[in-house]
Amino acid sequence: MKITISFLFLFAALAFAGAKVNAQDVCTVADPTGTPLNVRAYPTNGRVVAKLNNGTVITVEHYTVDETTGKTWAKIGVRRNRKYIMLGYVLDAYLNCN
Repeated sequence: MKITISFLFLFAALAFAGAKVNAQDVCTVADPTGTPLNVRAYPTNGRVVAKLNNGTVITVEHYTVDETTGKTWAKIGVRRNRKYIMLGYVLDAYLNCN
């Protein structure tokens, strides 16, 4: 019972902190500049670990909001050769998740 209450409290705290809860979205990269989208090791100033072209299909694991800038970042992964690979973080403004 104590674990369930702690989990619910943590979940509520994340929701109120501005984190989106609708993870596991399947999206495509849609960078309006037409340049490859930088994937970072962590939000905001993380080192670039990959670049994705427009139209690349990705899966969003979770969202987080940078409290300093107010920008929403998505932690993403991709399917490659029947394997799922976690990549890093991208700005959600450059994703099309319809």
